[in-house]
Amino acid sequence: KVYRNAVVIDTHNDLPSRMLDDGYDADVRHQPGYGKTKGDTDLPRLVESGITAQFLSAFIDAKYPLVKPGQSWVRVEAYMDTIHAFVDRHPDSLIFATNSDDVRRAKKEGKVAIFIGVEGGHAIENSLDKLRQLYAQGARYMTLTWNNGNDWAGSSIGVNGTSTAGLPDFGKDVVREMNRLGMLVDI
Repeated sequence: KVYRNAVVIDTHNDLPSRMLDDGYDADVRHQPGYGKTKGDTDLPRLVESGITAQFLSAFIDAKYPLVKPGQSWVRVEAYMDTIHAFVDRHPDSLIFATNSDDVRRAKKEGKVAIFIGVEGGHAIENSLDKLRQLYAQGARYMTLTWNNGNDWAGSSIGVNGTSTAGLPDFGKDVVREMNRLGMLVDI
């Protein structure tokens, strides 16, 4: 009842990783658990839950910048395509969201607003233009780092010998640009 009456927003769900990596079909109900035929999030349960909005995470694993240049960007683009396609397949149940008006509209129409969050700032590959592209494609938050630091932000762990040193000048530029765009800075 609370979910039905309140605006409830979940800010992180790894469903897109399951869709990309496991071939998980998010369009149909699954048994709870983990595996290609099991899962805890799918379209029927999103709709039935009463949740108003869900951030789907575009998680860029720390291995991508190590593979070869450009792979982090390739991966985040695959996430963007996957999330948009999921929403586009279900116009009667989902609304692609980029702002609070979309959340209000979803609540009014009995739909679920779907936002995108990017997990791992290395996805932008040291480019403010790529950050702007992600925003234009609907990303509304980005974590500066994951367990790996990058050239412009240190992480708390620094896996693979990556930076733990905070924000150099370009990192501050990234944060300023995120603020200018209206993109949440997830630390």
